[in-house]
Amino acid sequence: MKNWLCGLVLSGFLSNLVAQTPSVNRTESSPTGYVLIGILLLAIVIFMLYRRQKRKFND
Repeated sequence: MKNWLCGLVLSGFLSNLVAQTPSVNRTESSPTGYVLIGILLLAIVIFMLYRRQKRKFND
């Protein structure tokens, strides 16, 4: 539960940070923010699955 909460807060902070960056041309949107959020969420999911698998084999 603690890891999910930490990941949720971190992804919220990152998405707010990306949304507040000023852009010169507002008609073209850069996918950089979405890529960063996707990488962060993927890392959290991989970490959670790794810990669950490790716990499963240690029992």
